[in-house]
Parts: sequence; C-alpha cells; structure tokens
Amino acid sequence: MKTPESQEARRESASTNSAVDLHRQRDSLREVIEEISSQLELRPLLTSIVRHACELLAAHDGSIGLYDEGKDVFRIEAIYRMPTSEIGAEMRRGIGLAGLVLETRRPVVLARYDEVPQPTLPELAANAVLGMPIFWRDRLIGFFGIGARPPRKFSDHDVEALGLFGRHAAIAIENARLYERAHQTAVLEERQRLARDLHDSVMQKLFSLTLIGQALIPAWRRDPAEGEKRTARLVELSGEALGEMRVLLRELRPASAEERLAAPVSHLLPYGLAAALGDLARAARNDCGKVEFVLRGYRAQEPTVEENLYRFCQEALANVAKHSQAQEVTILLAQEQRRIELKVIDDGVGFDAAAWWARGTAERQDGSGFGLVGMRERAAALGGRFRLASRPGGGTIVEVVLRTLGE
Repeated sequence: MKTPESQEARRESASTNSAVDLHRQRDSLREVIEEISSQLELRPLLTSIVRHACELLAAHDGSIGLYDEGKDVFRIEAIYRMPTSEIGAEMRRGIGLAGLVLETRRPVVLARYDEVPQPTLPELAANAVLGMPIFWRDRLIGFFGIGARPPRKFSDHDVEALGLFGRHAAIAIENARLYERAHQTAVLEERQRLARDLHDSVMQKLFSLTLIGQALIPAWRRDPAEGEKRTARLVELSGEALGEMRVLLRELRPASAEERLAAPVSHLLPYGLAAALGDLARAARNDCGKVEFVLRGYRAQEPTVEENLYRFCQEALANVAKHSQAQEVTILLAQEQRRIELKVIDDGVGFDAAAWWARGTAERQDGSGFGLVGMRERAAALGGRFRLASRPGGGTIVEVVLRTLGE
C-alpha cells in the first residue's frame, strides 16, 4: 500500500522533472531563435521555423501558414513530415486545425486531431494536436499547427513554449518580408534604369539608322558623295549601337568578383562629361541642323552624375531629331559654385507642354513620351529639378538643375 509520503515524493519528483524539461526546452528555444533570426529568405525561413517547432516540442509533424487578409484564409507555406499536397492549401474558418485557430485566434490543444471541425487529414485522426496563432503587433499574420502520435499529449508548458517561439518567429517573418519587398523594389528600379538606358542609347541609335537608311538611296541618286557620307554615318552609328548594347548586356550578366573589381567606373565617359557632350553635339549635326555646345565653369563630378547628365542630353537631342524640325540647337552645361545646370534649347515647332503633362506621365502604348518621363526620372535620381518649357511654334527647352555635395 502506497503511503501519503510516497505519493507526495512522486509529485515532487514529477514537478522537478517538469521544471528540468522546461529549462531544457527554453535553452533549446534560445538556440533556435538565434538561428532563425539570421535567415532572410522567406520560404527557407518558414521551413526552418516549422521544423524547429516540431523538434522543440517533440512533435511528429507540423505546418505553418500565413494569413491572407483579403481572402480571410491561412495559406500553408511550409510543412514538416506532412503530405506535400498541403503546400499552398487555403484553410478557411471552421475547417481543420488551421480554421479553428483562425476562428478563435487563440491556442487550440486537442487530444485527438479528429476532434477538430471538418478535419482535412483523416490519416492523422489519432494524433494529439496544438494550434497556435502568430501575431505581429496585435495583427494576425500566421499560425503553427503541430501534431504528435499517441501517447504524447501537449501540455500548458508546450503552449507557453510555442507561444514564445511564435513571438520570435513573427519578428523573423516580418524581417524576411521587408527584405523580400526591398529586393523586389531594387529589381524593379534596376529594370527601369535598364529600360531608360536602352531607350536613351540603343533605341535612339536604331531610330537614326532607320532615318539614314530611308534617305540613303535617294541621296545616292542625287549625289554619290552624299550617299557615301550617309553610308559612313550608317556604319558609324551601327558600331556605336553595338558597343552600347554590349555594355548593357554585360550589366545584365552577373559579373565575377574579379570582373567587378577590374571594371572601369564609367564605360561611357572615359574623358569626362564635357568632352562627351562635345562629341555628342558634333554627331547630332547630322540629324538636328546647327548644334552649338556651350561650356561655362563646369567641374568634373562623380561618374554616376556625369553618366546620367549625358543620358539626359542624349535623350533631349533624340527628341529634337524626331519631333522638333529645329534649325538650331544649343546645349548649355554650366556650373556656378555648387549649382549645375544642363539645358538643351531648340527653335523647332514646339508643343503644348502643359497639356502634355496634364494627360499624365505614363508611357503611351506606342512608346512615345517615354523620353520626357525618363529625363524627369534621371533628374530625380540625381536629386535635381527637371524643367520643360514649350509652346506651339516657340521651340522647346529641357533642363536639369542640381546641387553638388560640396567641395
């Protein structure tokens, strides 16, 4: 017969063992938290979280889902020892363990999985289950669902441990989401930059090639010398377009560390902006009539600034060639103390600038208008101000003004 003393000793021993287990669990939890905190890719992070949650609580299997507020569902994003068909499954209120957590927004502990409303995995009917909502700043963002084969049952200590883990998991998930959004934004910005560069360089060269090609035969018939001159220009532009396309393709191809270190800072302007704009003005005389380049007090800037200013002028001259029917064009590059101004002025047919902007700045379906938008974006990228002035019959002025960082 068991004495009261022996029963009391058992209770004390059980209590001591429980405390030891809880202490070990918390030590393991600290190690797991440190590991997941360093993971920034969302899908690998979620897989790591659900695996660690199962190992931490001696569970056999589990899943983790993220909350889709628009659909009001949990979408399963990662699993551990569960059917792969679960990935991507959307769990609505009242369906399965996830649906019960979504409905109550509280931890759910059941002795058997088949006690949940509308269980979705009947083969796990006898497993004990623990469902836990994941909150970030009082906002529901996801849930844990873990299961254990008999005779394992989940205790209040398990709920406490998983809840603590869930709070740290929420921080890791939000960090990974911020990283993912930042990466997507960087990719979009790079695509927009490449689109501008393609438009401002290769596309303009191809446009000029088309014009020269269309006029080549009539010019040759009128004067073979003029035909030869235009043919030479055709070959020259083709070489320039090919060179610029190679540069852009190199940018699209991931470079090795050695290539990145050896690459020149600016491939476009080996002799600086002033010399490059002088060359650009001379080349533009073939398409824009008389082109004068005026330089006043300009001092060399960092390559990124100079390349963007060069592209700005290149696009402005391309617009003159396409649309203005100008007889005279002036390019002004001036600097007064820390103020830099680049201006392109033509005496062409002009247009109603106010009405053009009022129609919106988005690229039109035929691709027209992209150049003006690109010029404004380049000015903004430099922290500068873009100005467009034009009226029908009154020519056009495009200008970028920026301030340097100091001497």
